[in-house]
Amino acid sequence: MTSGSGSVLATRTLAVGGKRVLITIGRPCPDQSAEDPAYICRIDIDGMALAPIRLESSADTPARTVAIGLRRTAEHLEVGLAELLSDAHIGIAPYRHPPVRSSDQ
Repeated sequence: MTSGSGSVLATRTLAVGGKRVLITIGRPCPDQSAEDPAYICRIDIDGMALAPIRLESSADTPARTVAIGLRRTAEHLEVGLAELLSDAHIGIAPYRHPPVRSSDQ
């Protein structure tokens, strides 16, 4: 996935209609083609159809752009926002707690 800046905000794998679907949400980035200040958020859906599905949302703030994109994605997949976001990996990699050393106990 490439999101304007090339970075990923979140990923989520879930079962939709008996298929394993990977959703990749790009970080919002400025829309260089817009006359007024705007941001775009690209969302990729892989595994639902033969070809990847590409969605894009646009709004005046990064947060609003992501919110619109998440709603459109949930509607497209026919799932609720809670199901879409549960177990999502936010950022580049999931956070893992560092191992506890014996000297820390």
